[in-house]
Amino acid sequence: MSLNNKKILGVNITIDRGEKILEEVRKCLKVISDKRKVISKKIIKPLIIFTPNPEIIVYGQKDPVFKQIVNTAQINIPDGAGVVWAIKRIHDKQIKRITGADFVLKLVGLASEKTYTIGVIGGRSSLALDASKCLREIYPGVKIEALGEPEVEIRNTNIEIRNYEGEEINTDHYFRDLVKEIVSREIDILFVALGFPKQEYFISRLSLVISRWPVGKPLVVMGVGGSLEYIGGRVPRAPEWLQRAGIEWLYRLFIEPWRIKRHIIGSQFFIRVLLMR
Repeated sequence: MSLNNKKILGVNITIDRGEKILEEVRKCLKVISDKRKVISKKIIKPLIIFTPNPEIIVYGQKDPVFKQIVNTAQINIPDGAGVVWAIKRIHDKQIKRITGADFVLKLVGLASEKTYTIGVIGGRSSLALDASKCLREIYPGVKIEALGEPEVEIRNTNIEIRNYEGEEINTDHYFRDLVKEIVSREIDILFVALGFPKQEYFISRLSLVISRWPVGKPLVVMGVGGSLEYIGGRVPRAPEWLQRAGIEWLYRLFIEPWRIKRHIIGSQFFIRVLLMR
């Protein structure tokens, strides 16, 4: 992969323009032939996309396993004005912010154009279904499959899967069945909307299982965080002028004041970057 990365506090950030990143995704998926039902036993490592923002980068400082997982992604888009600022300060490189929601729409557009199938995991209260409906309205005919809303817990860097009653189920069996479902439904792009750090741990475990139970064709997996809330219409998007100014976070804080604790934690990011030598 010919993309360029720079580190912020030990976390890789992909600094290429969105068009080039999308082109790399195209290259990954274009080897899918018309014989889509022919699944080989060859292990093909999933192309993983994460969306590090200041809060995620700060979390990685106290959870080295999480940081390592984020750094295994082939693409870490710069989701946050703070990330853009830090790249400029640390590496003297001017880049553009790429939001998770915007990149999700780019991938759905690609899927619509090339008739790829999208799978969606997570998002409570039928969020995945609502977002899928909205995406079909934007891109009529796009193939979207909802693959469930698992309850996920992280305990000592281990992931646990629970059912709707809160009872723990066999995690190995869950992921093995999920891989079978990905194969049977011919999923090409998988969105995991569990919020961090759950979705990153989830995707890491899924990638490990695929190495043992290969899907036999390219698979793009993206941790989409709260992007489906925007797309599904549950959270209004900030006006474009606020997005361009890099203060979309302020708008979301206004409509969701409970996020103040997360922003206080995230503010450590700027202090840490300023203290870097």
